[in-house]
Amino acid sequence: GDSIQTSEQLLLVNKASGDIPGFKGTYYKIGDVERWFEGVGSDIAPIYPAYNKDENRIMFLMSCTVGDEVIYLNDEYEDGTIPEGEEAKKRRFDFNHTIKTQPKAPERRAEAVSLYGEYNDQLLDINLNPLDEAYLVRITDNAGKTVYEKVVNTSTIVALNIDISKYPEGQYEITIDNSNETFSGIIDTTATGIAEIINGKSSNGKSIYNLQGQRINAPQKGLNIVDGKKIFVK
Repeated sequence: GDSIQTSEQLLLVNKASGDIPGFKGTYYKIGDVERWFEGVGSDIAPIYPAYNKDENRIMFLMSCTVGDEVIYLNDEYEDGTIPEGEEAKKRRFDFNHTIKTQPKAPERRAEAVSLYGEYNDQLLDINLNPLDEAYLVRITDNAGKTVYEKVVNTSTIVALNIDISKYPEGQYEITIDNSNETFSGIIDTTATGIAEIINGKSSNGKSIYNLQGQRINAPQKGLNIVDGKKIFVK
């Protein structure tokens, strides 16, 4: 019901109805062009605190993540491109869906739900857009040890964005579970961003940094970063 006066026109702010892919909360239309997502901001000019329409500025909101919870995700990329390097080496996997048959359980979802994830050596993305209940999300390693566990309310978030850069190489099982259903999937991590190398030696021509981020000519005693790998020198 509010209005915004620009140098050219008066824009009305109205609460809108209807689903927007990648967002589950309340949103408002500013005039006929811009939308304002509650708790996120504008989908046209997210870094501007006030309305500042500029036809020459090509900008739109791609995603909004709080911690590891994604509350807005434009998965279609309005300009038809994917940012350089963002999707590099991303692998997709599908979850198996099991509907539980516990007696006296609440009314359960009867149809199969397609749920998927994508991951590379740094991040695991789990698309939760089709879900609208509370679930326990758990990641376990090959030995059955839990390395990640969180209860999420999928009625307010559309995805999880989990840092797996420090996970040792191996196979991990992801389960998304509540009293009605279970989704399960498997990922295989490879060597992550920083590999462990013991008693590394000097390597001429390589980029070498100390743990303070300063470039040095040769590895020093202790930990060093050589071409992105962690080197320990006694």
